[in-house]
Amino acid sequence: MRPILFLILLNLLISLSWGSSFKNPALVNTREGSSFYLRDQKLARTLEDAYRLHAKREFRNFYLYSLREHELEGLCSFRLNELLAEHALLELPKVSYLRFDNLLYAIRATGVMDDVTLSLLLKAWMIQKSLPVASEFIPADITSDHELYPFKRFYESQEKGCLSKTYRALYSSFRRNDEDYTEDELLNLAKKAFDKKVIDKRTYLLIKQSKEQALLSWRLNLDDYATKINVLREQRPIPLFERSDFVTQSFDKSTASSVRMKLFERYSFQQIIYLGEVIKKMVVRLNSPRMEVNVFDHEDNIVETYSLGPMDRFDYATSMLRKEMSALSASEFLFKGQAPGYMELIVAAFETGVVGKADLDQIAALEELWRPTPGFWDRAQIWVRTFGSIAAAVAPAPYNILPVLGVVIMQALLTDPSLSVEHKVFKD
Repeated sequence: MRPILFLILLNLLISLSWGSSFKNPALVNTREGSSFYLRDQKLARTLEDAYRLHAKREFRNFYLYSLREHELEGLCSFRLNELLAEHALLELPKVSYLRFDNLLYAIRATGVMDDVTLSLLLKAWMIQKSLPVASEFIPADITSDHELYPFKRFYESQEKGCLSKTYRALYSSFRRNDEDYTEDELLNLAKKAFDKKVIDKRTYLLIKQSKEQALLSWRLNLDDYATKINVLREQRPIPLFERSDFVTQSFDKSTASSVRMKLFERYSFQQIIYLGEVIKKMVVRLNSPRMEVNVFDHEDNIVETYSLGPMDRFDYATSMLRKEMSALSASEFLFKGQAPGYMELIVAAFETGVVGKADLDQIAALEELWRPTPGFWDRAQIWVRTFGSIAAAVAPAPYNILPVLGVVIMQALLTDPSLSVEHKVFKD
């Protein structure tokens, strides 16, 4: 079956089996080990001081309590921040001196919260941190100034709405009539609404900070993330609390994100399942005890059978991996022109249960792969050019999940175009 056809059929099955009503999941960390954020020694000392005043379990229980209460209202990073700040004064009074972001880091360091949730709360806090306390305010009448009506509606929506949605709705209300409408124009009009007392200072600053923090460019919010996690756990059940440090490593040097954070920002739950299936199919191919090529005549009789040896099977599997990756990138229907990376394949495979923590720990421990000695790539070139297979530089046959992950990572890390992986029989 062609890769693209397989993925279209998989999409149909996923869509048919996905119900529309899920309970809000508890955003409790079950997949991430050490945090992408907690690598600063000064911050580590700050957290150690806080834990002397309140035990880690108190921070953990305080978060779980706040989360349970918040889930009754619908998930919103801005609302959850407000709830955490409010409860911290009552539940953790000895660390009231902590800056709010450090309070979030202290929760994350207990392991109860993951980096994706933390990143969303930190983004929201960057907008919230300089806001004045809400006070009683009665909007002025705008009967004669209809262009300011969306701002009045925006002010009223703050009581129950989530800023990540209400700000987009505000901006869209002006974009409907003018596709070239900019956020600068929106902010200027917001200033006019503030001057005419249609909105209060806090609401104006919300709009200003949303623009400055590029809220419109955010690709993920707390509700989206919860939905993706919930559906993935329903579709691909996995062992609870299987946490790996591998998934929290940096995505690349240009972005302040881990690989797992980027995975959930960039892809829907269907797409994450597709990526996991690519690795799953590769594992099946590599572990196949027998692989044959049959030649048929016009009467549909087999006239020749060619049995593939271990290296031929490996070359076929890696060739299909590249074909399927190309198919995903080229598919406007499935991935809309996005080009998934090899590291994202591995994290998606972990997220969908195709590979486990032990597998990722093994590949993470391969020092030669991540920090190769000067002679490593020379040896890899010999293996690659001799056998037409990158993974032969990682481990010999029989092949298990370790070299499967190794070949995918080496595809991501190896940038020398002279290292051809084409096989003399099976080519891309």
